[in-house]
Amino acid sequence: MMGLMRLFSLSAYIKIIGLGLGFLNTVLLTRLMTAKEFGSYSFIISMLAILSLPAVMGVPEVLIREVSKYTSLKEHGSLFYLMRWAFFSMLFTLILSCTVLLLCWYFFGERFQGWSVVVVMAIMIFSSVNAVRSAILLGLKKVIAGQVSELAVKPLALFIMLIVLLINGAELNEVEALIWTALATMLSMFVGFVLLWRNMPKLNFPKKSISADLYLSWSRSALPLALISGLYVLNQQLDIVMLGVLSGDADVGIYKVASQMGFFVIFGQQLIRPVVAPRFSEYWSRGKLYDLEKIVVFSGRVSFAIAALVTVIMIVGGEFILSCIFGDEYAKGYAALVVICIGQMINAATGSVGNLLNMCGKELQSLKALVIGLVVNVLASVVLIPILGGLGAAIGTSLSLGVWNLMLWFSVKKNIGINPAIVRVK
Repeated sequence: MMGLMRLFSLSAYIKIIGLGLGFLNTVLLTRLMTAKEFGSYSFIISMLAILSLPAVMGVPEVLIREVSKYTSLKEHGSLFYLMRWAFFSMLFTLILSCTVLLLCWYFFGERFQGWSVVVVMAIMIFSSVNAVRSAILLGLKKVIAGQVSELAVKPLALFIMLIVLLINGAELNEVEALIWTALATMLSMFVGFVLLWRNMPKLNFPKKSISADLYLSWSRSALPLALISGLYVLNQQLDIVMLGVLSGDADVGIYKVASQMGFFVIFGQQLIRPVVAPRFSEYWSRGKLYDLEKIVVFSGRVSFAIAALVTVIMIVGGEFILSCIFGDEYAKGYAALVVICIGQMINAATGSVGNLLNMCGKELQSLKALVIGLVVNVLASVVLIPILGGLGAAIGTSLSLGVWNLMLWFSVKKNIGINPAIVRVK
C-alpha cells in the first residue's frame, strides 16, 4: 500500500509540474502573440483535440487493459498480435482523421494560414502515437514512464523554446506557434519511445496465430470506450470551438486565458482524485458503504474549500491578475472568468461523483449525464455566444457543468446508495 501511495504522489507531482508549465506556456504565448493570433492558435488546438479523437478511436483504453492482462499471464504471443492490431488500427484511423482535417480546411480555409494545416496534421500524428505509446507503458504498470513524456517533457520543451524566443524579442503568428508546438510534441514522442524501448518485454513472432474473433473483440471494445473519452474531450473543447465559429479570434484568445485561470478552481479536486479513486473501488467491492460515503464527503469538502478560496480571489482580484499577467487586453475576460469560477465551484462542490460512478461500474450513468450536459452546452452556446461573445461561452459551459454534476450527484444517491452532500442539515 505504501508503494502505491508513493506512486500516486509521484504521479500527482508530475501532473502539478505539467499544469504549471502549461499555464506558464499560455502566459508566454500571450506575450509573444496578439490576442487575435493567440485566439486563432487556441481555436486550432481545440479543433485538433477533437479531430484527434478518430485517430486513436479507443485504442489506448483497450491497450491499457489488454497489455496488463497479457503481461500478467505471460502471453507474449497474444501481446505481439495486440501490438499489431493497435498499429494497423491507428494507421487506419489516422488516415480517417487526416481526411476530416482536410475537409475542415476546405470548408473553413480562412482559419488556416499557409502551411498550418500541414503542421496540424503533424501534431495530430505525433499526439496519436504518444497516446498509444503511453497506454502501452501504463498497461505494463510503468505509470511514471507512461505519463512523464506528455505531462512533463512536452510542456518543458515548449517552455524552453518560448523563453528563448521571448528573450530574443521575437513575435509569433499562428503558424509559427503551431510549429514550435509540433517540435515539442515530436521531442516528447522520441523520449516516450526511448522509455517504451527500455520497459517493453521482448516480443518474438509467435508460431501460432490467434483467432480473428480476438481482433474483432478488441475493435468492439474500443468503440464504446472511444465514445466516452470522446464526449469528455468534446465537453472540454466545445466552448473554444463554438466561440471560434460564432465569434472572432480575439474573443477566443481572451476567453481561453479566462478559461485557463478558471481551471485553478478545481485544482484541488484534480490532485485529490487519483488518491481517492482506488479507495472508491475498494470500499464499493467490499460493501463498505459507510467508509465510502465518509471518503466521498471528506474529499468533496476539501475540494470545495480550495475551490471557494480560489473563486473569492478571482472575484476580488481577477481583473488585476488578468491584466498583470497576460496584458491589459485580456482584462476584458474578467466577467467570463467570474462565471467560469462559479461553474467550476459547483463542479467541486459535488465532489468526484463522476469518478465514483466509474469506479463502481456505473459508467452508463456517467455517459447519460455527459450527453445531456453536452447538449445543454451546445444549445446555450448557440443562443448566447452571438449576443454575449466570450461571456456567453462561459455561461453555456457553466450551465453544462451544473446540469452534468447535479445529474451525477443524484445518480450517486440512487445507484450507489450514499449521500455525497458536503453539507448535512439535521
